[in-house]
Amino acid sequence: EPEFFPGRQASIIFKGKQIGAFGIVHPE
Repeated sequence: EPEFFPGRQASIIFKGKQIGAFGIVHPE
């Protein structure tokens, strides 16, 4: 996701589907 720092994110996969993502939010 573009709002996160590159390399500081992870997708949340549940039963083979991406249900969300988390990471360090970019300060901009």
